[in-house]
Amino acid sequence: MPDKPSIRSGKRLGWQIAVWAIIAFPALCILLLVLVVFQAFRGSCWDERKESTSPDSKHIARSVVHFCQHFGPDIMVTQFIELAKIDRSDSVKVFQNDMGGSALAHWSDSQHLTVEIGAKSAVALSLHDFDGVHITYYVPRGLMSTAFSDTQIETLHQAGKLNDANYETMKKGNQFWREWEERFFRWVSENATIVQK
Repeated sequence: MPDKPSIRSGKRLGWQIAVWAIIAFPALCILLLVLVVFQAFRGSCWDERKESTSPDSKHIARSVVHFCQHFGPDIMVTQFIELAKIDRSDSVKVFQNDMGGSALAHWSDSQHLTVEIGAKSAVALSLHDFDGVHITYYVPRGLMSTAFSDTQIETLHQAGKLNDANYETMKKGNQFWREWEERFFRWVSENATIVQK
């Protein structure tokens, strides 16, 4: 007659399964959560590139829009324009803007690259010459109007629709954007031509 398994070994097996269920499953869940959070904070980045060759085929202008998304829905955008000689692999950044601005580069002729600024932005770099190519920046007059004023905030506060704390917070936020806008206006006055559009 075969030996019967002891009741004790069955209890031990049940106890071991319970321990694994109590310890291993939550540990696995925590590990999975850590991996998901790590991936979210690491984020992802990608580029959109456009290239155009000068009419004499000696230079190439490359516009690169660099997108990065980290935790949450916000996407950081940086755009830069590079110039390079056709026969060389290295290039030089001649223009860079941050905070989502848009710029369009095209050749006027073989020695002139035109960059049209399409939105207010934080311009970090704007060269005017590279290897015999003159770079000209154009900004539409419509971008030169002030967008950040305290008038609407004052009106809401006086009408009782903003309490004092929210009023102060909004004024500080407006001040930050006003200073950012003033830096853009200063860059335009020193580096670009204002055009009607």
